Amino acid sequence: MAGQLIAETTSSVWGAEGASGKGVLASGETRVAGWAFMNQRIITGGTLLKAVAPHTESFERFRILTGSLNGHFALIVYTGTEIWLACSLSRNYPLFYARKEQSFWAGDSPLVYLRREGSLPPDGEAHLYFLQFGVTPAARTLARGLRQVRPGETVRLTQEGTEKHYFSPDAPANPARQEKKPSSGAITGRKSKADMPLPSAEEDTAALIRRVFARYVPYLTQHKILLPLTGGYDSRLLACLLKEAGHKEVLCATWGRPGNQESAAARSLAEKLGFPHLNVDYTPELISRTFQDPRFGEYIDFAGHLSSMPFLQDFPAIRHLLECGAISPGTRVLPGHPGDFLRGSHLYSGLPEENPDRLFKAVVTRFGTSYPMGRTAMKNVAATFRQEFPFSPGSATETFRNWDLEERQCKLITNSVMAFEFFGLQPVMPLYDPELIRHFGALPFSLQLGGLHYFKTLNSRFFRKYKCELPLPGNNHHSHPWRPFREWLIRTAPHRFKQLWYPVCDDVAYREMTAVLMRQNPERRYRHPDKNHFYNCYLTQWYLFRAEEQIK
Repeated sequence: MAGQLIAETTSSVWGAEGASGKGVLASGETRVAGWAFMNQRIITGGTLLKAVAPHTESFERFRILTGSLNGHFALIVYTGTEIWLACSLSRNYPLFYARKEQSFWAGDSPLVYLRREGSLPPDGEAHLYFLQFGVTPAARTLARGLRQVRPGETVRLTQEGTEKHYFSPDAPANPARQEKKPSSGAITGRKSKADMPLPSAEEDTAALIRRVFARYVPYLTQHKILLPLTGGYDSRLLACLLKEAGHKEVLCATWGRPGNQESAAARSLAEKLGFPHLNVDYTPELISRTFQDPRFGEYIDFAGHLSSMPFLQDFPAIRHLLECGAISPGTRVLPGHPGDFLRGSHLYSGLPEENPDRLFKAVVTRFGTSYPMGRTAMKNVAATFRQEFPFSPGSATETFRNWDLEERQCKLITNSVMAFEFFGLQPVMPLYDPELIRHFGALPFSLQLGGLHYFKTLNSRFFRKYKCELPLPGNNHHSHPWRPFREWLIRTAPHRFKQLWYPVCDDVAYREMTAVLMRQNPERRYRHPDKNHFYNCYLTQWYLFRAEEQIK
């Protein structure tokens, strides 16, 4: 018996033939969001739609197309008997689907589906995982039966109630969950370690970075650029690349606690490059006024979508910059994602190649929110981790990097660009280019560790030219025999002691933002993180309270 298929989109970012892309798709209709490279140029909107249309005659052609596209995009095709969904590796435009008996729903808003179908049972395992990492695992969401398209995934839903999953070669993938296995290099797309090239010299890596960035220059030309500039390496690299490209309409902006260290470093760099710089001070008045704006609740639903923790740090600044006229809708934004992944900043020498339990502990230590969790609950999270990211002896580094790319970079950190999308800005992330991910992923582990190759290349081939080199970070990427004892002390120390020990004046002003949100519902009780300055622990709890009310 054939089931019903419904596909719909609600956001104005979606384009359809002669329409805005809102509402239920008609039979034979295709919708697109974002942009992609074709014939060495970036195409968007109607142009992208026309380029995709010839590839929707069969699912095989569609799958081949989505596996080869480079860009920040999402695609939906409704043939009348099937729904095809595709999401780029960057996951700028999340997609979701749900099955009820033999019927499927697919779209960009889980809340629309909940309003259509009523309440769904919560996914308790996903809730625990969310508290620990700020995202739901793999394809799951906080609601049981409601699923998300994973980064780099293409999904086929049929009237017979079946679904099939495919991953592009450059996407993280779980071989047990897909029809066509990617190459064994997983996130790197390489055939085998034996086929990997020898380490590239700094000049070769620099040439690749410049060649990749040159592809994006036409899309940036004749548009104002907002560069969120900090004192770190990644945004500094983008600033130097914009200077080399001769782009004039660049506004560098830094936001956070008044007088924070990032602002001074960013202002100094902007002056050296000849770019204007604005600083947005996160005063208590600005934070309070921002979170009282009715649009803030709309943004939380837009960016959280029952699967990812909404980022707060950019929302007040973007709102302020638009209000004061410094930027306008359509401005291109260049975040530095995922520079920390490229340089391997979270890798360390003690990764346990033979022990899946220790590997999970390494992931929690490096990426966890520091949410205090009992032994039974933590075992539950570990079982979910092993189920969604299977481990085989000798593959710990690959599993670690796959998890980092999909769960942390694509679904958590890059989810911050939803704030730009919400206000009608256009985020562009050249460092997310698959060619760069392949290149840095193919480097020997010794060069990835501590970002050695990345940092040296940027200093010698980009920063030195403008006299803005940064000191190389110290070597703190080795495991230490005292680490377990230190972690135990942190977990067991009284909260008052942690408040005295840990700094509370972070550069972003997270302490003030979380305090405002937590005061909105004083009857709710929050658990304190093991590490007092881990404010994401409070934010995940705050969002989970909100999501649980929406799921019921």
